[in-house]
Amino acid sequence: MLIKKKRRKWLFILLAISVTFFLLILYAFIIEPNRFVVTRHQLNQQFAYNNNSFKSVQISDLHLKQFNNRAQHIAKQVNKLHPNVVLFTGDSVDKVEQLDGFDRFLSLLDKQTAKYAIMGNWEYRAGVDLKRLTKIYATYNCRLLVNESILHNYGDRSILITRLDDLVSKPDLIKSL
Repeated sequence: MLIKKKRRKWLFILLAISVTFFLLILYAFIIEPNRFVVTRHQLNQQFAYNNNSFKSVQISDLHLKQFNNRAQHIAKQVNKLHPNVVLFTGDSVDKVEQLDGFDRFLSLLDKQTAKYAIMGNWEYRAGVDLKRLTKIYATYNCRLLVNESILHNYGDRSILITRLDDLVSKPDLIKSL
């Protein structure tokens, strides 16, 4: 009887571990890559009262493997938000071969909207050609920043956007400022 109880306990533990592992895999490969989250933050109420708000959209860890319905959906949602700027904060692609699909994705975004981008560790590890990526971004009113700052003007106001390079590359705080 005692052996059966111990055996059931171990089977229960094994089942719990298996279910947890399965759920983690499901989240990592199905749910998280397809998550699209919109959050709103009001940083300065004075802007809201003066009807002079600044709206930015941050696209991070896109990991665009191919141009597909997910990419089209994201572009459509970004355009609906009518941002002042779109910020690409790294890991847009995982491999050099994915740049053509990323080019198509960028073509769907409002070309009039200013865009700024940085490279993430995945672009560096994949060996993405900086000149080619810079050219692709420039085609769509986007500037690739590497250890630099830029003053973005909107209306009678401006915002400083600073990019310190990824640790995989050569971050240079003095140069970026």
